[in-house]
Order: sequence, then structure tokens, then C-alpha cells
Amino acid sequence: MAGLLAPTHLTAFTNTRLVTKEELDSDEAYFSGTVVRLFHSPDSHPAVRQTLQGLVQRRVSLGALAVQALVNKRGPDGVVGVIPGEEKHSARLLQLCRQCHEAGEVLACSLPSADMVLVPRLPETAEKDGLYFLAYATNLRAVELCERLRQQKQVALVLDLDNTLVDAVSCTIAPNDWDLLDWRYVLVTNSYGRQIRAQYAQLPGGDPYSDDVWVMHWKVGRINCTFKVRVRRGWDDLRDFLAQNADKYAVFVCSKGKREYIQLLWLMLDPHGQLIPESDWDARLTSTYPDTLAQAANKSALTALGCYDITKPHVPTQVAVPMMCLDDSTEAYEPEYEHSIMYVQEYRPSDLLQADNGNVLRQARGRLEAFWTATSTSDGTFAWQAAQSFAVALMKTMQRNPMGSPDDLSYLQVRCAKQGEALWHQFTVREVFGEDGVFIPDDPSRDIPRRSYVTPEALLCSACQLPECKPGCPALGVAPPPAGPAAPIPAAAAAAADELAFSEGRSSEDSVLLGLPSPTCSVLPPLSGLHRLSTGAASFGCSDASPTAEPAPKQQRLGGWDAPVEPPSPAAARGSQALSAAAPAAPAPAPAANPVSSSESALAAALRSISKGLGDDEEEGWSPRALAAPAPSSSLPALPAVTRPLAPWERPRADAPAAVAAAGSGSGGGAGSGGSSAALSAALANISKGLFEDGLL
Repeated sequence: MAGLLAPTHLTAFTNTRLVTKEELDSDEAYFSGTVVRLFHSPDSHPAVRQTLQGLVQRRVSLGALAVQALVNKRGPDGVVGVIPGEEKHSARLLQLCRQCHEAGEVLACSLPSADMVLVPRLPETAEKDGLYFLAYATNLRAVELCERLRQQKQVALVLDLDNTLVDAVSCTIAPNDWDLLDWRYVLVTNSYGRQIRAQYAQLPGGDPYSDDVWVMHWKVGRINCTFKVRVRRGWDDLRDFLAQNADKYAVFVCSKGKREYIQLLWLMLDPHGQLIPESDWDARLTSTYPDTLAQAANKSALTALGCYDITKPHVPTQVAVPMMCLDDSTEAYEPEYEHSIMYVQEYRPSDLLQADNGNVLRQARGRLEAFWTATSTSDGTFAWQAAQSFAVALMKTMQRNPMGSPDDLSYLQVRCAKQGEALWHQFTVREVFGEDGVFIPDDPSRDIPRRSYVTPEALLCSACQLPECKPGCPALGVAPPPAGPAAPIPAAAAAAADELAFSEGRSSEDSVLLGLPSPTCSVLPPLSGLHRLSTGAASFGCSDASPTAEPAPKQQRLGGWDAPVEPPSPAAARGSQALSAAAPAAPAPAPAANPVSSSESALAAALRSISKGLGDDEEEGWSPRALAAPAPSSSLPALPAVTRPLAPWERPRADAPAAVAAAGSGSGGGAGSGGSSAALSAALANISKGLFEDGLL
């Protein structure tokens, strides 16, 4: 063949066969296949030296495949060429290359130590130099998982169980105590896929080393397995944090316990499936101690993410995704993965008779936030995109350009090793936190208090720093007063009136968050200088001292502190005159046991009833002072005179008539006052009731 290379100065090559799945299933499988020569370097994956059988055409993300090889400091692990003189096999190899290139697919097969992926080169270029495929030894499941996590900007979090999240010790249960526990019966699966009946229950009483204590039981043959399980303090807080930030963290569990043991523990740690639903247990709950092994194997990155069978030969393989492993042991993982481990203080209260107060897992929550920020925000995403672009460009160059010699493979692997080393160390736990930051001690001084979890800064109010502006936030603003000159008001009275209006609809908790004064009648002590009830008002359930409860929900306060207050209609003038004349009041209805459920306040409803009851007469003479100080009704006890500042709706208006501003306790009810005395009396009774319910008396 023209352009066929003579590999006289190659470092290494292997003559092998490519057997497709169709050929493998045929009757003449032994004689089928394509004989090829696979060139590789000493740094290549050992899987390239094996027979590639069971090859199928499939689609694979070439960018994800290239960056996975780059992270492992390798480029292509080999190049597939023809053997000189094997014209028949050369024609078959060219045919396979054309089929894959036209379909945009690759040839892939699974071997005990890795998945082999053959990426076709450009057929015209392959005919010139006799090299038809680029061979990559990888793990396709990990390639797809890492690609998905990178696109979603997620960090892979691998949790250990024993002595990290729980402390489990063997125990026995007395026969008389067996029926006293509230058992929950479940089915778990062992490493053979066989279902086992198991049960677990929460132990009553407190424990000085844990917030939750459980007992679990199952049988293996004739052997009873019963364990007392203590859950580490701080787990509830960490679980809630991970559940609320599920878009940032993908949770995996890898432990050296048996599979059924891990599943039972996870039922106690995540009872509602917030972190790992039961449908994902097979992929995300991993045991390194299957029944086929005499002892537990060490963990690796692929087994921790559920991408590799622990019983297969271990070949050091990194994953192309930011990963943090929370573990208490420095020997649980193979040495190649120590850069990805965040060590925590060992949790062993059954032996040490001591335990932390939850600060270890709360510190871990803070480390997770910092790690995600460093690896998955704009800077980290750009680094991954740059690395993937470099790896894809390198692959495309090798696909399209003729290679002067298969020895070019060694040069390309050197370039990929340098680039991969720089990329890999940007996203490891050790690189982000340093040598001294990869251990979380039991140190209460470093504790992170419980708080609201991370909210994107763009969603926070610039004034109150809350996701949604609360009533009382300065950013909402207060409606400006009407234009025009106003009657002079003392500065102290005006400030107190502003504070009164500002506190309407604002709870005490919001006042604390916003750094504002507490409203009157709240759970916090009121400020001095605001209107307060005298001791005679105690019969209404409101005390002059520090109150202990809100007298009515804030939602009933004038529809919110910033709601504009409309002045009464001119017909309300009769109300002031009749009020000054002390019209006889009709018996008022008994106060309801529960607060009014309407969105408007009782005061606003009373004012509206005055306008409706007095008619539509256009007679002038509205007196806000008279409405603010109603005469006591016959059904309510007389209230002492209260001196308080003017509320915003009580201040004289610039556009009000002179008669209105000068109106006081005048006499005379007007022409139509007699016909509406009953409605007026009822309205006045409602006013007194409303003023009390609104905390204005």
C-alpha cells in the first residue's frame, strides 16, 4: 500500500485482532476478525495490548473522551495500523474506518481493565499513512457521568459512612425488649443481587454523643446481625444543605461495609431520598467489600462514583470532574487519589466516649461551598472549556493530518501529560485548600452557625440582603407626602408618627434582620417614646410592660405599612359633629374570639362603614381629630385619655378647607344626623374595637 509506514524505530507495537460483535456471534468467530498492528508507548494503558473483541459502533462525545484522557496525563493510548503484506485485512480496516467516519461513530468494546474506544481518522489521510484509528483506553461510564456533571456545574461529593457520619457497634436486644421497639421492615440487596429482609428502629431516650440513635437487624444465613448506630451531630444540617443545593452537588456513598449494611444505614441517614433516591442506589451506593472478596478493597475514584467493578484489576484512573471525598481514614483510598480527599475528625464515641457538637460536619459544609466556588463558577468552567478545546483540537489534528511516523504518538503524549498535569491540579481538594486545609478537626471555634443557605447574589435585595424584600425594607420606599404646605408638627411627634407608620405590617423578626426598631406590641421590648397603654388597658390583654405576644396578626394592619390611606369622604363630617355631641351608642356586638380574617384592618373597615351609614350628603366639616378620639361606647369599658403623636392620616392636609382644619369638638349633628344615629353608633363601637385590635390604643 502506498505510503505504508515501516515501524523500524517504534518503541513498541502489538499485533492483535479487531473482532466486531457480529463476527463474534457468528459460527466462524475463531477465524473471523481483522488482524492489525497497534502501536503504543510505555505510558499507554495496559489494555491496548489485548485482543479487541466485541466491538460495536456507538456514539461517544469526543470532547469528553479527549479531556478524560488529558486529565490522566495521556493522549491517545495507541494508533491502529495495518501489517505490511496483509492486503485483505487492510481493505477490511479501511472499510470499518469509512463506516464509522460517515456515521459519526466510534468502535468500542469492554475489557476487564478498561473500555477501548477506536476513533476513526479521515479515510483519505488513513490511506496515505496506513494508520486508521486512534485508540483510547478509558471508562465510558465515567466519561458520560463526568460530562453530565461538568455541563450542570456540579461537584461530585463522595461520603464515607463508618466513623465519618455514623458509629455502628454490634449489640444484642433482650427478648423482652424486642416488641417494645417501633420496627420498620424493609428489603435490602446483597452483592449477589439477592433480597434480604431487614428491620430497623429508633431507640428511645437521649444519647450524650448523638442526636439520633438507631438499631438495625438482619440475618445472613443463620447469623444474626444487630448493630446500634449513632448518627453524628451536624448531619441533619449537612443533609438539608445538600438537598437545598442539589443543583451544585451530586452525592455518592462509598464504604468498606457490605452492600446490605450500607443500604440500611442510608435508610436512616436519608429516609426521604432527598440526596439519593432508591432508584439510584445501584449506581451511587458502592461497597468495596463484596461477598466474593476475603477483605475490603481500597477505594478509587472510579469505584467511588460507581463506574467500576471493584473485583476487576485496578488501573489508576482520574476522573474529569471536581470531586471531594469526605473520609476519616488516610488509608481508605489508593495513594493516587489522596489529592481529592477531605479528611474529617474520626467519629468513634463507642470507643473514645466523646464526640463533637456538630461543628465538624458544619465545617465540611463551608468547605463544600468554597470548593464549588473555586471549581464550578466562571473561572473553573473556563478552565475546563479551555482544556477540552485543547484536547479536541489535538484529536482533530491527528485525525486529519498525515503522521510522519507512529513515533509521533510519544510526542503527543508528552504534550498531553504537561497540559493534563496543569489542569488536574486546578481542581483537586489539596490544590484548592492547601496541605493544611485538607483536614477538618473537632474545633468549636471554627464552627459555622446554622443559617440560610447560599442564595445567588443577583437574587438578593441590595438593601435588606434577603431573597425577597420583607415589609419594612428601605428599598421599597414610603409614598411621599402630598405636595403643599402642611401645618407645623413638633419634630418628636413627627418622628414617632413616622415610626408608627413604618412599623405597621412588620414583624419583630424582620426588624431584627433589617436592623430596624421593633414595632409596638411585638415579642421584643418596645422603644421608649412610642405610644403605650396605661395600666387601665390591661383588661384587654395588652400590658404596658414588655409584651410577650402580638395582639393581632400584622396582616390585619391597614393592608401593610406602606399602603396609602385615603381620607374619609366629605360625608364623614357628620361623624365628627355627632361624635362631639356624644350621641347615644347602641349595644355593640361582642368581640370575636379570633381576629378578623379580612385583609383590611378593623379600623379601615370601621371608617368605610361610617361613610356608608351616614349617606352621601355633601356637607363639609370633617374632623380627623374627632375620629381619632371617639367617645366610649356603652358596650366597652371607658378607656383613659391617651396622649400620643399624630398618625399620618391625622395630620392636617394642605388642601383641606379651613373649616376642616379648625374643626374640633363642635356641637350639632347636621340636618341628616338623626336618620343615621343607629349606624353611627355601631360604627363608633367598631372604631373602638378596631383601634384596640390594631394596637393603636
